[in-house]
Amino acid sequence: MNEILTVELRSAGALEADAGSARLVQGPRGEPGAVFTPSVQEGVLSWTNDGGLENPSPADIRGPKGDKGDKGEPGSDGAPGADGADGAPGAQGPAGPQGPQGPQGPQGPAGPKGDTGSGLDILGRYDTLEELSAAVSAPEIGDNYYVGEAAPYTIYTWTVSDGAAGWVDGGKLQGAPGEAGADGGYYTPAVDSAGNLSWTASEAGMPALGSVNIRGPKGEAGPSGADGAPGADGAPGPAGADGAPGEDGGYYTPAVDSAGNLSWTASKSGMAAAAGANIRGPAGADGAPGAAGAPGADGQDATINGVNALTIAAGENVELSQSGSTLTISASGGGGLLAVNILGSGSYTADKTNAEIYAAFQGGSMVLALWQGMILQPLSIEADYAYFGYNADGELGSVMIQTYGGSQEVYVGEGTVPAGSISYDTGETTLAATNVQDAIDEICYMLGLT
Repeated sequence: MNEILTVELRSAGALEADAGSARLVQGPRGEPGAVFTPSVQEGVLSWTNDGGLENPSPADIRGPKGDKGDKGEPGSDGAPGADGADGAPGAQGPAGPQGPQGPQGPQGPAGPKGDTGSGLDILGRYDTLEELSAAVSAPEIGDNYYVGEAAPYTIYTWTVSDGAAGWVDGGKLQGAPGEAGADGGYYTPAVDSAGNLSWTASEAGMPALGSVNIRGPKGEAGPSGADGAPGADGAPGPAGADGAPGEDGGYYTPAVDSAGNLSWTASKSGMAAAAGANIRGPAGADGAPGAAGAPGADGQDATINGVNALTIAAGENVELSQSGSTLTISASGGGGLLAVNILGSGSYTADKTNAEIYAAFQGGSMVLALWQGMILQPLSIEADYAYFGYNADGELGSVMIQTYGGSQEVYVGEGTVPAGSISYDTGETTLAATNVQDAIDEICYMLGLT
């Protein structure tokens, strides 16, 4: 597309028309002043400039949010306005395409010298002379075009030179550099806390610029922010004073009776009663009988308290006689004597079985039990048990040898002999009692207690 450039020559002497070229002497344009460019992001006004000058400090120009006004009532329709005046004529349309060039007419006579022209019309620009020649095939005398890719361009004029028309190089249209222009000054913007924008001139004599408030309306409240992270634990406070001593809460004392009943006794009146419970478990099964122990060595003559002597004489009938502190057992004829040794401590065994004891007793032998240096008299002997008793310095004790379920057990008791533990048989010769009380009396007589 061709460009048309009109250049006005203010000095007639600067154009050499007779040489077919035109030159315009023009000084260089002065440096433009610095331009400050404002920018607003999220309500903060900041500045940049292209002159390397110090920029004003950023300022928040958002105004406080105003209260929301009430919605107004719709206004009534206005009356139709009058017809407007005719608009101004539109801009002139683009020029139509150039028509084909007509045949060249004969050269006319030279006319009179014309007046000084008012300007140099540049009809377009092409990168090369070849492009100009190909594009403009029918130029007219005095047509001027720029040729070149960048300013300053070379001016080519269609003129007659040496009797022939052609494109003549008129040189570059660029004058000598002019003097530097005066500093035009600049304005520095500033915004105060109320949002007022003002301008300060850098040079005296520059026209003053009015200020304007650029703070916008107060925005609506934003959503609540998320809760912050919990703060760190504070330093421990000082230790509190000791509290007053609490009231004695009391306590319970446990007790278990012979039947296995657990009970609780409160230490203070008013304490709640604690429920008792029976803690005795079920009876265990009978244990397996232990192995029979080896026969013991022959014992020494038994003594009681170191002075009592035991003398056993053979015979059919055994008699007990006491002289002072000595108890003498003698027998004349009969089956002799069967001594049953009670062995052990805590858990006891006998060196004779119930069958041996009962057989000796039925055969008329004297049967005694020996335990811890004491002689125990038979109180009752049956096929499955033998019950012996003793009296040592007024202390009573007993030994029971019993076979139950094929197992023989030995029970030793110290202290008084309960009447319920004594059995009797009126058919036996050992005890002639017919009731428990008579049996006790007879036993006491046999033991020398009466």
